[in-house]
Formats: sequence, C-alpha cells, structure tokens
Amino acid sequence: MELIKQRIKENWIFLVIIIITFLTDRTSKNYVINFFLTHGSDSYYFNSFLNFVLLWNTGMAFGIFESDSYTYHAFSFLIFLVIIFLIVWLFRSNRKFEKISIALIIGGALGNWFDRLIYNACLLYTSPSPRD
Repeated sequence: MELIKQRIKENWIFLVIIIITFLTDRTSKNYVINFFLTHGSDSYYFNSFLNFVLLWNTGMAFGIFESDSYTYHAFSFLIFLVIIFLIVWLFRSNRKFEKISIALIIGGALGNWFDRLIYNACLLYTSPSPRD
C-alpha cells in the first residue's frame, strides 16, 4: 500500500493529465451532442473539406460486435483491463514523454469507455472529406 501511495505522489501530474483529458473529451462530446440537438440535424458543413457528422458507433472498431451482443460486453471489459494495464505501465515508466503519451491515451480511452457504459455506443463526429 505504501508503494502505491509513493507512485501516486510521484505521478500526480500525469494523473491530472488523465483527468483533464477525460474531462475535455466529455465536455467536447456533450457540446457536440447539444449542438446537433439544437440545430435539428445530424450533419454540419463548415467548408468543402471539414464536416461534422453525428455518428454513434454501436460496435467496436468499424462497428463490429454490435452493442447488444455478449462479445461487445466482453470486449468492453477487456478495454477496462487494458486501461488498468496502461495505468500500471504509466506508474512503472521512467520516461517523461512516455508517461505524458500514456496519460493522454488513458484519458481518451476512459472517455470512450464511459460512452460505452452510458450510451452503449461511442460518439464519432468528425468527417474530414469533400462535401457531396
């Protein structure tokens, strides 16, 4: 237990990075959801290259393992285990740049995992492509 307290004390700034990344992820997604709800559309075109399209990925990568399947929930649990693994890796690493990178990945992964728990889907909203 003392070792865990020491590791947290040594890595507090990286835990702050995780929290800030997670909160930024949640805030931006809430903003996008509210933006599309108030505009009554599922797409918004800024210019000929950058579009925002509200999409919900109800599966894993590229929509495989839809959210109503047992496999989806098993993979969601696996994602949680990977997040734990990344936290352990963060605490064991001695390289600052590596720790910052891992902290950013953990923050984003927690945001997506949160989406899967709350919405049974992951919010996707950017689509850099030419407008049709």
